[in-house]
Amino acid sequence: NPYEAVITLKTPNTAFLDFMAAPYGPAMMSPTALAANAGSDNAQTYLQTHDIGTGPYTLTEAKVGVMYQMKAFPQYWGPKPYYTTINLPVVDNLSSEEIQFNDGQLAAIMHDMTTSVIAQYKAKSTVASYHLPTLMSETAYVNENKGFMTTPANRLALLEAINVPNLVAGIFPGRATVADQAGPKGIIPEPYGKQHISYNPAKLKALVKTLSSSDKTFTVGYDTSASDDQLLAEDVGAELQADGLNTKVVGYQTSEIYGNIGNASATQGPSTPNLLLDYFWPDTYNTYTWTHISFDASGGLQYMNCDSVSNEEALNTQAVTTGSNADYNKAIENAVASGCWLNIADKQDAMVAQPWLKGIPEAHVVADPEMLYLNVLHPG
Repeated sequence: NPYEAVITLKTPNTAFLDFMAAPYGPAMMSPTALAANAGSDNAQTYLQTHDIGTGPYTLTEAKVGVMYQMKAFPQYWGPKPYYTTINLPVVDNLSSEEIQFNDGQLAAIMHDMTTSVIAQYKAKSTVASYHLPTLMSETAYVNENKGFMTTPANRLALLEAINVPNLVAGIFPGRATVADQAGPKGIIPEPYGKQHISYNPAKLKALVKTLSSSDKTFTVGYDTSASDDQLLAEDVGAELQADGLNTKVVGYQTSEIYGNIGNASATQGPSTPNLLLDYFWPDTYNTYTWTHISFDASGGLQYMNCDSVSNEEALNTQAVTTGSNADYNKAIENAVASGCWLNIADKQDAMVAQPWLKGIPEAHVVADPEMLYLNVLHPG
């Protein structure tokens, strides 16, 4: 009937319904509108500044890199949204964002506030502060293609030299917990998914004594779009310096980080880090959307191109077919043993809003940090 769709898969896939429900999942668009605006690239240029959707709002203005505006769509099939117009300015630094928020020009700041800024706002009774649950993990990615990081034993020695409890307490006070599992908290139930990497710098100190001067040079990288990552990288760099490495801390734009994926030779170059600190979240609340995109070569977020994870793709394919936590655990144990990843912290979403903006916890999307479904926000 007009309201039913039947989809037949080639093989069983226990993550399929989660894919369909993901914030990043399929977008329903009008075939007629797509054809009418196809141009020479199947409407890709058109969709940079226009929408063809089914939601409560329609994109009415798009100045790329400057601002976007949405207005309520009169023919929307569901309940009418309260707000008739939503402005989304692009603010490229936290200082400007704070000034505009403090002046009442912004209704909310939803991401990338520093620890000190969060503490300042939390102390203000005129501001609504939120710490909301997410599937976000602060993660260390080891580059197996450079320096002395070419063996699992050496990589694990490095990861054990990172004092995770101290880092979490100092950089994420009250808004993150020390991770004892290899990926997002709660995405796979206990007792599966453990990483069993405890703080013990003795192995790295002993290893460093055997290295040449050139091999002791070590770059700790971070994503420049996240202030927390910079603080974390600086602290990790100081720890490793104390263990005998000659560390330097370098910021990388997100495009640079993504540019290395699938190119092992790129991660061997002098401009790439030995260790990258960045935060991660899966596309939806399903174990496969973590294990596949993080650990498999074809997954999409294999930043440092770690090929040491034996049989990982086959294990994840089996797990998504059966849906078995035990099958997923085999893949996770392989990844942990490779020494290519360390989940440092289970992070919460820190947001601030004007006190008149209600419904934020209800509108928060756990599987998509920093995102709210704007159509359910309403004044008290």
